[in-house]
Amino acid sequence: MAGAEQAVRKAVVSQALNQEQYDALVSYTFNMGDRGAAKTLKLIDEGKLIRVRVKTKYGSKLVIARGLVTPRAQESAPFRK
Repeated sequence: MAGAEQAVRKAVVSQALNQEQYDALVSYTFNMGDRGAAKTLKLIDEGKLIRVRVKTKYGSKLVIARGLVTPRAQESAPFRK
């Protein structure tokens, strides 16, 4: 978890985050890994709202990853208020 916290603090420097947003980004970064979360963290730092990504590749098709729907919705909730 400490690595995810450090990645968020390092990547999001231009935007003030409340505790709920910070916690959500740490959770997201922990689950996605530093590299997997890098683009999202960059967008957040630029002040751009993001869409929740719940699709993944299955072979050559892009499909809904049903197991990601709830976690991504919870992690993005602080940014939709």
